[in-house]
Amino acid sequence: MAESVRVALVVEPLRHRVPGGTGVATAALARELSWRPDVTLIPLLARHGGGAGDTTADDPVAGAVAYGLPRVLLYESWSRTGRPRLPRRAPAVDLLHSPMLPAPDPDVPLVVTLHDMAFVTRPGDFPARALRLYRRMWSRVVRRADRVLCSSERTLGLAVDAGLSTDVARVVPLGMDVERPSRESSEVRLSRMGMDPDRRFVLSVGTAEPRKNLATVLGAFGVLAGRDPDVELVLAGPRGWKESLGDRLAELPEGVRTRVRALGRVSDGDLAALYELASVFCYPSLDEGFGLPVLEAMAHGTPVVTSADSAMTEIGGRAVVGVNPTSVDEVAAALASVLESPHTAETMAVSGLERARDYSWERTAQLTVDVYRELL
Repeated sequence: MAESVRVALVVEPLRHRVPGGTGVATAALARELSWRPDVTLIPLLARHGGGAGDTTADDPVAGAVAYGLPRVLLYESWSRTGRPRLPRRAPAVDLLHSPMLPAPDPDVPLVVTLHDMAFVTRPGDFPARALRLYRRMWSRVVRRADRVLCSSERTLGLAVDAGLSTDVARVVPLGMDVERPSRESSEVRLSRMGMDPDRRFVLSVGTAEPRKNLATVLGAFGVLAGRDPDVELVLAGPRGWKESLGDRLAELPEGVRTRVRALGRVSDGDLAALYELASVFCYPSLDEGFGLPVLEAMAHGTPVVTSADSAMTEIGGRAVVGVNPTSVDEVAAALASVLESPHTAETMAVSGLERARDYSWERTAQLTVDVYRELL
């Protein structure tokens, strides 16, 4: 067996108010690495007043070593100076891996995971302070990182266009580990959420922020509702920034608005039930580095309508329907084509399940460790 690699992994994304896909990926990678005999994992956190909190042995932050700075100051310091490199109490490590753009400048090889380039492609979507942080951090990562793991070919291409060397860039796709609930248990969960399990619905999942394109989702559903009197729209995801779901809903005609259910953040179990029973998944995001919700929907056998020429169609291939995300009529027509054709829906469900099997967190971890070995 190869000698164990001692990896310091920044797990701070798990403490973000909206962990999003970065948090999901960080937790999954930490879990997979902690199980491997060829990796010794040292989780790193910013300073938090309550410490790491209650943890279990398999918690990604169990045994985490904390820096002396709270998150905001830590990220600012990293972006400006690259310091502090490691927490004072951290043991010796072979390399440091940050699963997000903010990263220190350690005395050991540095690996950074790049989930998307939205701060370059859609700068107006970000609060000014966050945008300044990302831009400073990007300049530092381009100069310093020994390897940058890009979640898709699209992300890699955009990163290279923005100055990243192809010598350090590697594509390491994200993964999925789904245990599908039974239809019966899913129906029970939907009933508890106040939904009729027998009623067809379009599902859209994501943090409420500009690039998730809620305007097109709601506009397309408005068109769809006019031709299908029984279908509902279900929105699941936390509040984000620069987007007001309440204002968007208020703009809808009352007859359409009453058929939209905005659930906000839901539990993992409830989300699995929603994926399992949705008639079609709608995800016309304006920019994604990977698009985990698309993979999640496919893994549950749910047909997917998403943005053409994107990371999502790169992942979904022919199993998904790609549309112009700025065309309300095109999105509505694609949703209708699935809802009105059981054969189309079944074919897409089968293709999506087959495609989703190509992606696992175990594979993500293996590709990541392969990169570690390159550096050592």
